[in-house]
Amino acid sequence: MILCLRETFHSIIDLKSVAVVAIKDDKTFNQQELGYTTDLTPKQLALLKTPNATLDFYIRIAFTAINLQTGQIEDTFDSPHYSVVRDTQATYANGKKALLAFLRTRGQEAVIIEKVEARKLQPAKLHFTVTKHGTLDHIRLDRSSNYPKIDQLMIDLIQQTPDHWIPAKNIKGEQVNQELVVSFGLLGC
Repeated sequence: MILCLRETFHSIIDLKSVAVVAIKDDKTFNQQELGYTTDLTPKQLALLKTPNATLDFYIRIAFTAINLQTGQIEDTFDSPHYSVVRDTQATYANGKKALLAFLRTRGQEAVIIEKVEARKLQPAKLHFTVTKHGTLDHIRLDRSSNYPKIDQLMIDLIQQTPDHWIPAKNIKGEQVNQELVVSFGLLGC
């Protein structure tokens, strides 16, 4: 991910804005702070330090950049999603590598069956919440990968993970909900 962001930042010609946007119950809500430099403002930092046990947020960076594929100058944005958990993050019981291997292997099988053309496959993000009970909820895509069967497969795969999930815990040791995001498709890095 750091490499991806470095590639993005190297192509930036003009930074327009940086918004820190809080998410509650899988929905953006009116708690956001806007800045105009690469340094977060005191209000943005305060939002990230909110006393909530868990905070999901995204940072929407609007900028003008050189498209590294076409060489054209374009207005664009990036919006990485983050979760701040005050103590312990939600995890897949078999570990992150096992989860990614499961998704990659089963996803590759579908790509071959569906005869996916790489140039038509769009990047997408699979959002889901690991509840305080260790179950999955609110499973959704941020956009289509341009292949509806692949989109549905990714949703089905996350629902069918072969082991259980360990919920996040707040600083008091209480189990809490946490949203996680898995990217798939051609991401450019």
